[in-house]
Amino acid sequence: MNKRILSLFLFISFIIFFSTGCWNRRELNELAIVTAAGIDPGPKKGEITVIFQIVNPSSISGKQGVSSTMTPFITIKSTGKTVFDAVRKATREMSRRLYFAHTQAWIFNEELVRKSGIKAFVDFLIRDAEIRINAPVLVTKGQKAEEILTTQLALDSINGVSIKKHLENAQKSGGFTLTVELRELINVLSNPTRGAIIPYVFNSPISPNKDTLEHTQLSKPDTIIKTEGFAVFKKDKLIGFLNSDEARGLLFVTDKVDKGVLPISFHGHHHTMEIISSKTKMKTKLVHGKPQVDLEIKLVVNVAEISMPLDLTNQSLIKKLETVTNHEVKKEVEHVIQKAQKKYKADIFGFGEEFKREYPKEWKKLENNWEKEFGELTVRVKVNTTIYETGLLK
Repeated sequence: MNKRILSLFLFISFIIFFSTGCWNRRELNELAIVTAAGIDPGPKKGEITVIFQIVNPSSISGKQGVSSTMTPFITIKSTGKTVFDAVRKATREMSRRLYFAHTQAWIFNEELVRKSGIKAFVDFLIRDAEIRINAPVLVTKGQKAEEILTTQLALDSINGVSIKKHLENAQKSGGFTLTVELRELINVLSNPTRGAIIPYVFNSPISPNKDTLEHTQLSKPDTIIKTEGFAVFKKDKLIGFLNSDEARGLLFVTDKVDKGVLPISFHGHHHTMEIISSKTKMKTKLVHGKPQVDLEIKLVVNVAEISMPLDLTNQSLIKKLETVTNHEVKKEVEHVIQKAQKKYKADIFGFGEEFKREYPKEWKKLENNWEKEFGELTVRVKVNTTIYETGLLK
């Protein structure tokens, strides 16, 4: 009996082993790998145009006889009433199926998300199981997404990959920007009291008819792609922008500053501090029933550059530099808070979420009228800077 059971087990194992396969495998020669995609307004009212940046397999195949000037990517575009409609139309017109599992960035047109909002376009991206929800999201500024995706760069052959690298490197090296992923955007958009921020992207400077592969191989390329500052959303519609200095103030508030360069003005000259560490503590209060926020920012900096003779061995002078740095950061933070309160009327800092955590019962009364409460919110800012090192030169 045991032998029969053992024989049956071996037989079934044999069948299972040899009958399995990669049921969902996809051959590379059947796929069009999308490295980046953008969405622009369509030629007709109610239409959108989706631009797909696709890896050119001929340029990376390594076959002999392939021209060295062959572009590393190609861009195609398709128009439809929705994103899904445009994707299906593009698939029908191609010999390969569009493959989104390696998409590095989604770029949305400024004009489009200002008028129609962004939520409807993001809906398809979240529902499709193949699309990576950790892909960065960006908004154009003064340009179409197509212009960004068709630009060829000198250092990176595929600019969809370059955009993602740029965001990552900027954060690591202390650039005042922030990668906003698709999943993070959805979480913020689902919060009725929170305003979303998304990095904006643009070509700088623009040199028409010079973005050829041959031109980008020159020592001085005429076009580069920049990502700096943030696009500000109220509910799901674009309402304005924050420049790089204002973006730095926002990141101080939200405790997202790790490293970076901080210019200050002292005795009529410009100097530079290098941020070594930054920590922001946010404390919410209810004062006579009115919400209040206290921000305490602790900075540790090094003296990176001095543009006039200063005796950096003098502790009194060091204290003055620390005080000036406190003032500069405080002014920057208060400016961006005022802009969000008075101009955009959008809580892009998450103050409402902090009140909800600290005062869940009181929040029920504040939530329905949070826009007004946020506009009148008292925010007190305190900055404490410590200069750690002054460099080798005294």
